[in-house]
Amino acid sequence: MLATKNSHPRDARIRFEEENHQYFVDGEPGYVSATTVIKQFFPVFDADAVLKKMRIGPDSPYHGQTREQIKEGWANKAREASRLGTALHLRIENYFNDDAVENGESKEYGFFLRFVEEVVERESLVPYRTEWYVFDEDEGIAGSIDMVFLAPDGSLVIYDWKRTAELKRSNRFSKGFPPLEDLDDCSLNHYSLQLNLYRTILERKYGHRVSGMYLVCLHPERDGYARERVRDMPGHIEKMLRARK
Repeated sequence: MLATKNSHPRDARIRFEEENHQYFVDGEPGYVSATTVIKQFFPVFDADAVLKKMRIGPDSPYHGQTREQIKEGWANKAREASRLGTALHLRIENYFNDDAVENGESKEYGFFLRFVEEVVERESLVPYRTEWYVFDEDEGIAGSIDMVFLAPDGSLVIYDWKRTAELKRSNRFSKGFPPLEDLDDCSLNHYSLQLNLYRTILERKYGHRVSGMYLVCLHPERDGYARERVRDMPGHIEKMLRARK
């Protein structure tokens, strides 16, 4: 297990309760997840407001459906996407920890194996941690990093697996709340902030240098994996953390 091989003294201080999706540090609750922190700076998805703006004509895939049916369809799709995403994450985690991997190779898992061959092996990345629970006691923030590799120069590289066909790169209709009002409300910015927050925690509290952050899209509708390097956003992270105090 990578968590045993590359353990950190702070690991013993944090635990995560899956049922309530709650982090405990030194036995105390109250820590906010990194995902929740990011969400606090962007509008909440309002299905009713979106439906009011939609024009559902004869050519629309929603033609003939009531608003409630459309909302239910969206919710079902989100739940199924979450289930499949969780299953893929578990298979990847088991792969890097040399645990038994269930039989049957999905298209997206095949893309992952190609990623291992073309990126991990060629760039001499060494698996360091999977699903690493980290925290910052000064900020009251905790989170779980999908994948951390050790680079040849001794630095760490963060990876986040996304079972999505594409990353939304812009949104001309919605922006973040101050002090992040310059950022579009889109998935790429959300994920980028999250990885930058993890980077900040690892460098401030864990004594590591993080040299890169990446998103990897793995989805059966794609022709292969897509790796996206996340830009450094230290200024946005500092503004976000100050705004929470």
